[in-house]
Amino acid sequence: MMRFLKKNKVSSLETIPHELVTEILSRVAASSVADIYNVKLSSKKLKEVAEDAHVYQHACLEKFPIVQWKSLSEKQKYFLKKCRESSNPELLYRDAL
Repeated sequence: MMRFLKKNKVSSLETIPHELVTEILSRVAASSVADIYNVKLSSKKLKEVAEDAHVYQHACLEKFPIVQWKSLSEKQKYFLKKCRESSNPELLYRDAL
């Protein structure tokens, strides 16, 4: 009986509209890259939503120096590539400099 109840249980995250979760995660990304990375690690659903272009478009890049003194890791390169593809205004401004 207990197994049946767990199977039909709906996560509270699944009751929130996808667009609202995307907007919330874009605001998290606008305040901290580390926080959006931690959100991605918390659940499969949030990882999927955090990969939306809207989230990368609003990501804050203050942790990335304008002048790179050492090479970036693969994760950092991937993150900046996704920001560029999403037309992140901060990254576009840095590229123009």
